[in-house]
Parts: sequence; structure tokens; C-alpha cells
Amino acid sequence: MGSIFALVLFCLASAAQQERTGKELVATKVIAKTGSHEEHRDLHATLERLFEEPPVKATGLEGSYAKWLEEDVAYIISTREAKRFLELRSDEEREQFILQFWHRRDPTPGTEANEDKEEHYRRIAFANQRFQKANLQGWQTDRGRLYIALGPPDEMEARAGRPQKWVYKNLGGTEDSLEVQFDITAK
Repeated sequence: MGSIFALVLFCLASAAQQERTGKELVATKVIAKTGSHEEHRDLHATLERLFEEPPVKATGLEGSYAKWLEEDVAYIISTREAKRFLELRSDEEREQFILQFWHRRDPTPGTEANEDKEEHYRRIAFANQRFQKANLQGWQTDRGRLYIALGPPDEMEARAGRPQKWVYKNLGGTEDSLEVQFDITAK
């Protein structure tokens, strides 16, 4: 078992910056209890990429394929998968890639339903309904991004005048946890 350490990933500075960008994220802390240095580095990289602007850029694509890459799966597609998708030359190849993408994420292959795909699109709809801001759709907000990528938090704490705190436990099947604080008053 690895040693316990905390890693603070992000801190957004000023209220002026939050107002200008619509950012809600105040701080993120990973409490790492198990796993190798490489696993923690991968988790750190995944969380950093989640909050990049934009997390995935559909260079050279347009229409429904650009939307699929930049909106639908932006927070769950790996860098390698996105790169491969951008290398495809025909719509037929892209359609096949999308089918395989969801097939790899199907917990019950061979059945009609793909529960992970359905859950993913449910999370997007929930984020759009619940986290929308004046200048951003819900899926584009910090809370929306995290909700889509990780689902509902295991714990949520909200008190007037303080950042809202979300806690995710047992990340990736480990004993690691993630605490995220959001300033939900950010414009």
C-alpha cells in the first residue's frame, strides 16, 4: 500500500477572472492512499485535461463529427483515441470508430442496450439542466465537466457564503479520493 499524500491540483485566483471566464472551480485535492507514482501521475493528467479549454479540439472536422468529439465525448475520450479519430479520412471510418468507441465501454456486450452510453448522455442532459450559467451550457461548466466525467459525487456539502464541496471516494477502484470546491456564485 502506498503512502498517503494530498495533491492540490488547481486554484483559480481572482473573482474578476472567475467572472470573465465563468469558472467555478476553486480548488481540487486528491487524497492518494494507494497506487503507484505512475497511477497518480495519470490521475493528475486526466484531471488537468478535464479542465483544459477546450479539452479536445476537432481540428479539420465539422458538423456532427466535430460536435461528437468536442461536446459529446470531450471529457471521456482519451488523448490517444481523440488523436486516432482525427486521423480518420472518411465518414465511414468515423462511424465505425464511434461504434467501436461505445462498444469498448459497453458493460454488457451482446445486449441491445449500452448502459454506459445511456448513462453518459443522461449525465450530459442533467448537467445542461442543472449547471447552466448565463454564458455557458451546463456541460461546459466546471461542475458539468466533473459530473459528466465522474458522475454524481459521493458527498456534497453546500453552505451559504462558502464554496460548494464535492467528494468522490474510491477513484478508479482505489482508495484514493477527490475533493473539489466550487464557487457557485461565479458568473
